[in-house]
Amino acid sequence: MKHAWLLLVAAGLLGSGLVRAVNVDFSKDGADALFEAPDGTLPEVVGGVVTLPSRADTRVFPVVSGKKYKLEISAETEGDFVTEKNDRAHILTLQSPRSQVSSTYEVVFQNAAGEEVRGFGGSAPGATPLQRGFFLTNQRQPYVFVFYAPPGATGARVRFLSNGRSTRIAGLRLAEESDEGTVNPNPDFRYGELNYSGWQPARDGRLYTRPDGKTVMNLGYGGGSPFFPFHAETTYQVFARGGGAKPLDIEYFDKDGKPIVRRFLIRLSEKGEETKVTPPAGTVMARVTALGALIEEFAVRVAK
Repeated sequence: MKHAWLLLVAAGLLGSGLVRAVNVDFSKDGADALFEAPDGTLPEVVGGVVTLPSRADTRVFPVVSGKKYKLEISAETEGDFVTEKNDRAHILTLQSPRSQVSSTYEVVFQNAAGEEVRGFGGSAPGATPLQRGFFLTNQRQPYVFVFYAPPGATGARVRFLSNGRSTRIAGLRLAEESDEGTVNPNPDFRYGELNYSGWQPARDGRLYTRPDGKTVMNLGYGGGSPFFPFHAETTYQVFARGGGAKPLDIEYFDKDGKPIVRRFLIRLSEKGEETKVTPPAGTVMARVTALGALIEEFAVRVAK
């Protein structure tokens, strides 16, 4: 059995702030390239895929606190509870606690002592300590999650929970994110309507793809963005585009996840609006929230 793991991460250069990308392909690699098996039992690779058991944890991948990462999982799932066969599968998954009506994955972080630590923003009110996604297609496709390694994190693993849904994984890639060009994750919903990267729509909200091929976010009744780094000593340029002239509010949080203040940030328009903002003293992270907003793009960059 191939030990691709040694080639992929043994050269992780944590001291210099660099970590080698993880890239596992089950058409070439054995299950031990990705998964750990405390009881000695690994999932079997058949036909270039692994069929997930009820729960499977990957090995721990080295990460650097404060860095932005992109996780890609090539996966498919069987049954009638998929978007190709059930128009309600997507919205029912969003409405279920922890997306548990579908097959899911979670990014779980740990510190140098091997103790679990909360995900970025996980100590703030209304936040979840885990970064989570789900699988909802018969056809194999890449599922994408962009996230930040939280303070204190030195490693991350992916935890798969099949929740009774037969799910097959063909491969996984984890690397530092370098293409978005923004502070906040998933600024223009480029990964498609099943990949949220921490965006949290409320009731009646979801990602959907328009007939022109553009994926947009309906936040529903009071949804919000992922948490993103936002520091008091820095000025940021914010761009927002969307329909309905809805206001976006911004919530500022300190290093312990305690709310500092919530303020109006920017109003959506079809042509797009820009503003500059410098966070108040003590701010280390933020998120935006809105009621009934339809967002095409929300991008935060360090002002030049």
